[in-house]
Amino acid sequence: MAGLVAYYSRGGHYFLKTSANDAGEQIIQVVGDIDDKYQEYTDEIIIGRSKRVYMRLEQRTQWYQFSYSLDGKVWQTIGEPLNATHLSDEGSNDVFRFTGSFVGLFACDLTGKQIAADFDYFDYQTLS
Repeated sequence: MAGLVAYYSRGGHYFLKTSANDAGEQIIQVVGDIDDKYQEYTDEIIIGRSKRVYMRLEQRTQWYQFSYSLDGKVWQTIGEPLNATHLSDEGSNDVFRFTGSFVGLFACDLTGKQIAADFDYFDYQTLS
């Protein structure tokens, strides 16, 4: 699986991932771990065999909203807005306090087959 992550700590993050389901179909899904509790925030959405998956994360006040596109033009929101306060010093039960949250890319090969995830670019913008 690979994708876009909003990260505070091991026990405090949300991510939009693309992966393959048990039938080998490419999927996209929002999952997370808040206070060391894993949760699936959306069902797996089958997206077919897409060479590219565009991912976006927007923050408005205390809410994160993920979206994705298969062509880079038409965007589809995925899941409900997620509470960003869980990814903060004040909103976490994490014993080892941290200085803040990050946004970034992630890849994880759970198969052990050393399957690569390729990213073309990452762009961070502050919107007024």
